[in-house]
Amino acid sequence: MYTKKGVSTALAMVMLTSMLAACSGKSGESSAPNEAAAKPGAGENASQQKQLDPVTLKIMVPGDRPKNFDAVIQEAEQRMANTLNVKLDVVFVPWADLAQKTQVTLSSGENIDLIFDAPWLHITQQIAAGSYAPLDDLLKQYGPNIIKNRPQQMWDANKFDGKIMGIPNGNSFLQGRVYYVRKDLREQLGIAPIKTYDDLIKFAYAVKDKVPNVTPFIPAGQDVTQGLSEGAFRHYWADNKEKIAPSPALPESLILYTKNNDGKVYNLFDQMEPMVWSWIQNARKLYQDKIISQDVLAIKDINDPAKQGKAAIVPHNEFGVASDVQQALKSANPKAEFEAVTFINQEKGAVLTNSLQYNFIACPLRAA
Repeated sequence: MYTKKGVSTALAMVMLTSMLAACSGKSGESSAPNEAAAKPGAGENASQQKQLDPVTLKIMVPGDRPKNFDAVIQEAEQRMANTLNVKLDVVFVPWADLAQKTQVTLSSGENIDLIFDAPWLHITQQIAAGSYAPLDDLLKQYGPNIIKNRPQQMWDANKFDGKIMGIPNGNSFLQGRVYYVRKDLREQLGIAPIKTYDDLIKFAYAVKDKVPNVTPFIPAGQDVTQGLSEGAFRHYWADNKEKIAPSPALPESLILYTKNNDGKVYNLFDQMEPMVWSWIQNARKLYQDKIISQDVLAIKDINDPAKQGKAAIVPHNEFGVASDVQQALKSANPKAEFEAVTFINQEKGAVLTNSLQYNFIACPLRAA
């Protein structure tokens, strides 16, 4: 979330298929697997189980269709052929169009069995609107492995009004945060490896002065990726001494925020937090100095200029550099290369977590 995110989503889809077959029963198009089929060995042997009627599950996920993805689907369908008998129709939606496309899909009642959603997208609103099926009972009956493969604290932290309304699409409590930095330009300019935020900004100014036709810095400007804006992104770094972080109510915004792990939620409009204000002022100065792209709000996907070799620094929710971005960049310029730079405090115990996940797989309800 589909590059590196796409691989994890594809694996999640395969793992979720047995539960999804049960979900499809709510539409009246197919019946849920019987208990013997869902639990091989219960009753007849797995090899003697009755083959179910064929059903196609339509799945909507973000990103571009990964290379060789058809082979993944083919293998999954072959493994399910003699039991669940499921075909997978996977629809990929560009990240820049994700919010609008999924909103229209859900509001129109389009035939979708599985859909990606998130707190930073519209999962809370869709749950309130009754768009998604509760999954507690389905998981108990058809998804014991899904439950087992996620820590209990993850399930406890990611319920909505006490119910499981989506499968947490992750297996850790910390997501990587890095800047993609053009290593070839850094070396060309004679700049040492970047170790601090000040180093990063000095590199950005050097690019502006000496490398024409490359924008020094392109943070996110679209609403769906506002957590990658330069003001908000700063809270991940080690110099955030007060451990300021977005609240669960607005996970991509610092308007409502927590700090010092004190259990309170603060409102930026009640009293401006000095550190947050310094991040805002810094981002404004970078924009005024034409370090940040002057068209930042018009850029739908920051990966596009990155892949085209037109950006020197781009923020990302990764631990490294996504292979599709790196490959596209090298296709545009074989000598170009991104390196991942992070300023997260990586000492043991330094990073706090509330176990919340930012990506989910949900099962839409629709009229029978």
